[in-house]
Amino acid sequence: MAARPAPPDRFLPALPAALWRSRRELRYGLDVLRHGVCDGCSLGSHGLRDEVQPSIHLCRYRLDDLERWTRNALLLERLPDLAALSRLGAAELRALGRVPQPLLRRAGEDRFRAVQWADAEKLIANRLAESQRRWSLLVDSRSSTNEGYFVLRRLAEQLEARACSLVAPPGYARLQTALRSCFGQAASTCSLRDLLATDLVVVWGGRLQRHPLLGSWLKASRAAGARIVFVGDPPGRDLESCYQLFSCADAGIADFLAGVLLACSETAQLDEDFVAARVAGGEHWPQQLGRWPWQELEQGAGVSRELMQQLAQTLGSVSKAVFVADESFGGGDEDGTSVLGLLALLLGRGLVGRPGCGLLALGGGAGGQGAQDVGFELRRQADLEELSEDSLIYAVGSALFEAMEGEAGDTEALAAVPVRVHQSHYLDPSMLLGAGELTLILPMQSRYEQRGGGTATSIDRWIRFSPEVRGHPIGEARPDWQIPARIVAAIPEQFSDRWVFQDSAAVRAEMDSSVPGYLGLIELHAPGHRMQWGGHSLHEERFATADGLARLDLAQLR
Repeated sequence: MAARPAPPDRFLPALPAALWRSRRELRYGLDVLRHGVCDGCSLGSHGLRDEVQPSIHLCRYRLDDLERWTRNALLLERLPDLAALSRLGAAELRALGRVPQPLLRRAGEDRFRAVQWADAEKLIANRLAESQRRWSLLVDSRSSTNEGYFVLRRLAEQLEARACSLVAPPGYARLQTALRSCFGQAASTCSLRDLLATDLVVVWGGRLQRHPLLGSWLKASRAAGARIVFVGDPPGRDLESCYQLFSCADAGIADFLAGVLLACSETAQLDEDFVAARVAGGEHWPQQLGRWPWQELEQGAGVSRELMQQLAQTLGSVSKAVFVADESFGGGDEDGTSVLGLLALLLGRGLVGRPGCGLLALGGGAGGQGAQDVGFELRRQADLEELSEDSLIYAVGSALFEAMEGEAGDTEALAAVPVRVHQSHYLDPSMLLGAGELTLILPMQSRYEQRGGGTATSIDRWIRFSPEVRGHPIGEARPDWQIPARIVAAIPEQFSDRWVFQDSAAVRAEMDSSVPGYLGLIELHAPGHRMQWGGHSLHEERFATADGLARLDLAQLR
């Protein structure tokens, strides 16, 4: 049965309000929606379309966020002093407008003042040169393009940053870390289109608010003949009629997964040939599973053996299944046992490396996959005490603000760091902390404003080109990749031809030759241009480990 287009009314109620809020830059806002690659979540779309369904890809989340890019520059002459700014929340600071020029505030001063780019570059270049191995780079998962992440990563490498981290939700970070450790690559193993070519979709976690369109894709999957199962939280009302729910508390999910894997083994649903051939030590899995006690698994999971056996039977009744793990999955699991259990179940059923099968790891924002592809490490939880020992912190977007959330008690120590540099679009509360010497704010363009355009990588490894949308310049804001490149150029002993980028195309040419999987990136230069690294499915013949075998020891689960 062919998949039905998703109903258009899922976004229409939000459209008038979004356009009204952006009415002063309405033409520009409409051009961003029509031509830009969405920066709202990790699903990805070019303009109003995606590769999964023929209908319009436009959700409430993206519309609500449109105002972020249609706001004008803040008026520096009306910028309040520090005391007044500190009384404002994050949303109120954004409402002031975009940062139009570099801003500097030295220790003891009560307000920011505008400085010239040349002075800002020289200032930060000197401080970075003095701080090698004693500075950290933090980036968020929405603010930059792949080109920006690439040049920032090179900045950290060449000037020897102590830490070079992508701030991400704990659950997403643990899952991506486990994927890299077990499979050799931190990436979803299948494509979103597999939702329309599978027999079963199992959603782990179920909190899909950050990915509003996933619900319509699940409905399309159901219409195409797939069964839909949620494990954990029930989905919203719009999916009530098309799924089966297996309730399990977050604290018991690791034991629940172990029980399902054990039930698969006991009922001959374990793909022993796949496990033996593709997993290091996989030939011993049946014997290891046979020693797991059901009573302990039931107690730990908080559900009956029959419920775990029921899900095992459901998995065993199909030849193709896609697992979808949202960013809340495993978030409270400090030792990562639940995410390892999920990968073990995926391997145990042989659901890797073939069409209609695999794992989709939600989360990470619109730039999280690209940041990891160019070498950023995931930071599961900000260690603000560790950061406070640095001589300099370089934060991109809202990275430091996100790292601070829930850690208010540590901000006093953080304020003692001599130098903080914020490369961002807007003011946020982290910029208002004190600093031992100075705070410098460097304004960057959005992905839609950047001259020469930029690229972004989605959850299923599609790299899409987002063209420059003209008509909304913000003061002296610069492309995200140009800011770190100009900083290094201001350090004579560090300068090299590797940093001479004339435009974003030159950055893509460098990425084309140096980032694994990004060969062909240089060919992306016009609206609608895209490529998928790794192909439709990863790990078809071998995993990305040194010997091609997955690494997962069942002893880690029990």
